[in-house]
Amino acid sequence: QIFFSGSASIRVNPRPIFGSIGLPNYPRLSPAIIVAIVRHTDEGPKLLLARNHRFPAGRYSVIAGFVEPCESLEGCAQREVMEEVGMPFKMCATSPASRGPSPIL
Repeated sequence: QIFFSGSASIRVNPRPIFGSIGLPNYPRLSPAIIVAIVRHTDEGPKLLLARNHRFPAGRYSVIAGFVEPCESLEGCAQREVMEEVGMPFKMCATSPASRGPSPIL
C-alpha cells in the first residue's frame, strides 16, 4: 500500500515512528477542503470568491478550510461556506480527493 505526504507527492511510511523513549509517534494529518461555488447565469458561469480583511487590496480566494474531527467533507464544506460568506448552499457535485497538492484542471 502506498501513502503520500500532504506537503509533497512523495512516498511516506504509514508505520509509526518510534522516538528515543520507544513510544509510537504517528505523522500529523490535517485534512482540508477547497470549495468552488459556481452559479450559472445567462452571462456565463460566476465563481463565488471570498475576501479576508487581512488580504491586500484586490486579492480574493475560493473558500477553503480544515476538516474538524468526526466531520464529513460535505459538512466541512457547508460549515466553511457559512463561516466565510454567511450563505447556506446545497452540494451538487464533488470532485475526487487528491493525495497531495495537485490541482484539478
